[in-house]
Amino acid sequence: MTNYNKCMSEKSCYIIPEDCKDHNSVKFRCHSSHKRPKPCPCPPKPCPPCPCPPCPYPPCPYPPWPCPPGPCSPCPCPPGGVDPEELQGPAFTETAGFAANTDGSEISVIVAGTLVSLPDEQILDGITADVSNTVFTVPEDGRYYISYGVNLEGGLVLGTRILINSVANLASQIGPILEMANFHSSIIVSLSAGNTISLQLFGLDGDATLQEGAGATLAIIRLNDGV
Repeated sequence: MTNYNKCMSEKSCYIIPEDCKDHNSVKFRCHSSHKRPKPCPCPPKPCPPCPCPPCPYPPCPYPPWPCPPGPCSPCPCPPGGVDPEELQGPAFTETAGFAANTDGSEISVIVAGTLVSLPDEQILDGITADVSNTVFTVPEDGRYYISYGVNLEGGLVLGTRILINSVANLASQIGPILEMANFHSSIIVSLSAGNTISLQLFGLDGDATLQEGAGATLAIIRLNDGV
């Protein structure tokens, strides 16, 4: 154990052991005429939690001698310190949505295109759906990841695509070339607040029956604030 001297005056010195907080006392030595225990010196009163790294003040010694109240200095960030919230950054993906059609709906498709209603399993955070559950509106500017799936009971020659503000997005389009029953595609697009997204079947003049379960699905996730 290493000790160090602390002198109040020429005739009043005492030695503080390193484990002072365990002993809760020190004994006068040197010129002291008393051998009575003396409380450990209290450090400054600890600061409340800081937004930056914790304050470097040591804790007060244990009872029975409580530390007297004292002012608590501000706890500034160290050079180059950053608020933890700034390190984490904004949570862009809190703006997201999912919707599906799970009941095996029969959809009357026209060649120009018919929107797919997605009333089931909706999880919409910020994104809103219209009363027909065919048009979904984004609330904020940003880049969005959009994916969809369509699964039919039987193969048909038809096409699927995403509409942005009622205009077909070609990158999302699967054309009516071959008889197919399963359609899946995904895109990343820049959108502005108030833009709309829809899922459309097209290229067929007739009925298309969705599978029960994942008959049709649409997912929308905001990735960042770039436009």
